[in-house]
Amino acid sequence: MTISVPQSVAPVFGTASLPTHDATGVQLLMCQCSGHGFAIRTDHLAGVYQLTPKQVELGVDRLETPQGDLPIVSLAELLSTQLNISMAVDPEDRSLLAIQVGDERVALRTGQVSRPLVVPESSFISLPAVAHPTDETKIFSSVAIVDRKAESAIDALRLVFDPAIALGLKTRDVATVKEPATVKEPATEKASLAVQPTSEANAGNASHLLIFMPEDSVDLAADFVFALPLATVAEVATSHDVFPVCMASDVLEGYVYWRGRAVPVVRLGRSFGMADQQGFDTLNGDAIRSARRLVVTHTVGGQPVAFYAETSMQSVRIPIADSVAPDSLNNRPVLGAFQTEMGTLVVPDLDSILTGNATIKA
Repeated sequence: MTISVPQSVAPVFGTASLPTHDATGVQLLMCQCSGHGFAIRTDHLAGVYQLTPKQVELGVDRLETPQGDLPIVSLAELLSTQLNISMAVDPEDRSLLAIQVGDERVALRTGQVSRPLVVPESSFISLPAVAHPTDETKIFSSVAIVDRKAESAIDALRLVFDPAIALGLKTRDVATVKEPATVKEPATEKASLAVQPTSEANAGNASHLLIFMPEDSVDLAADFVFALPLATVAEVATSHDVFPVCMASDVLEGYVYWRGRAVPVVRLGRSFGMADQQGFDTLNGDAIRSARRLVVTHTVGGQPVAFYAETSMQSVRIPIADSVAPDSLNNRPVLGAFQTEMGTLVVPDLDSILTGNATIKA
């Protein structure tokens, strides 16, 4: 039963104990919510409080603080509503974040909260459009590297959001996030099977293609295979831990922490309509995951991106090819399709996948 009697709660730490903003970084708190790890900007944080077990048992929904009487809002319920997903409220969540914008104040209830930390601006990576299928207000702005020494993406990365935006106390237009602009190379209008190597180390790969099928491709009737210029492939690695995104994205699986970088992992088969949810879940059982092959490459615009592929891939010399446009690839993210003696080779448009624009380029 929920009661509305204000309850006084001692602060865990208040604004006086928060470090001042570093000129070269952004101040964050990390918290747990429904099994997910988030990082929260502290621009409008007035203090952090802790409910007692008795107050949790009583189901108090208001909090009396030196800043005034604050309504308590569950972060799990807030995200479930705004992102149209299901996040269970942990009854053990006892931390309260006092958020204040002007005269408006709200206490956001969440799980365990860390001490403040300052993260360099270079550690923030803007989320691609494909990560926001249900996040109309763009609650989550970026993913941040919060521990560069960590080996696992689960430990190194956090989704970042401004609680004032999540609560509707301000809009993204007036957010003060300072994220570095991504410098992109000019995108080519057509795919070319003859690309220049990206470094001297892979100069020998300039005349080769990587031929593969996505791990999540369950459509056995596909009449083509995928290809990427081998010179554009940074690495084919074994399985990495994937840091998931909590939004309901069919295409973005999450992020891997690869060589000190947060790299988005896309479901390539899903992007081409070659996998359903049941097939994908079956494909990614524990036995399959142990043998996964992570392909790390980049878009034409220079954005790092990765995907999981079947282990039966091969490197071949670039064949003589004619450009084709089969009907089966209509409205699919294709950079180019080519008819060869090996069959139809399809170069995926990874830029379009990340931006959510799945239209074949002319």
